[in-house]
Amino acid sequence: MKQPTEADIEAAKAYLRQRLECEHAMTTLLENAMKEAAEKIVDICYSAGVNPRSFRYSDLPVRVQFDIDEVIQRLQEAIDDYFLTLAIADHEENRDRILPFILGENHGMTFAERLENYCGKYRDELMVLVGAGLFLGIAKSALVKSIGENLKHPYANQLIAEGIGNGISYGRGRTNSMFTALSGLTKYGIESAWMQHWELKTEADGAIGWIVQRGSSYPCPQCDDNCGFHSIDEGTQLPQHLSCCCFAVPIYIK
Repeated sequence: MKQPTEADIEAAKAYLRQRLECEHAMTTLLENAMKEAAEKIVDICYSAGVNPRSFRYSDLPVRVQFDIDEVIQRLQEAIDDYFLTLAIADHEENRDRILPFILGENHGMTFAERLENYCGKYRDELMVLVGAGLFLGIAKSALVKSIGENLKHPYANQLIAEGIGNGISYGRGRTNSMFTALSGLTKYGIESAWMQHWELKTEADGAIGWIVQRGSSYPCPQCDDNCGFHSIDEGTQLPQHLSCCCFAVPIYIK
């Protein structure tokens, strides 16, 4: 089997770095969008004049519920737009083959269904946090700031810990941070889209397969087992998991 050239290896590494930049951009955009949504929902709830001792979404006036849901809907649309833009990037020639791959059903749910589910749960998450803020008499600006600073661990928010209780649980092994859930969903989708394009592009350029190599140093038996040569029929099987940094070096006949 022909060995890859240094140029082939460097091209594969450069492509991985570009993918990682897109993932980072998605995380930043997601964080900003979720903070903005939180600020709007805090303002809506604080302006509604509701009883902080019986604060539940189902008990809010219909108009307030509508305003909150509108914010969540716009958040969902923004995330979807950011995701598709970064997943496709400059891979327009393979758009029709990449989109079904990343948007289709996976373990019983499509990307759109998971996105809607997580955004709905983010609304529920915010209701707990806003309710605690109202109950404790926390100022709007302070509450908004604390929510933004604790997106990864919303129920560990020390400013409103006394009013939160146990927070929301979705079962053992499942994150109760919707920032973490949405970040994982969009990040893995971008990883999958980029690696799918890399296979399609290099195969079109004449590759007969790929040598998969580790792109990170942390221990991962799963990635170790996937390293080595992969034929066209087999595919690179990348990414192996969320945040997989393995890269695939194309092997050409000439």
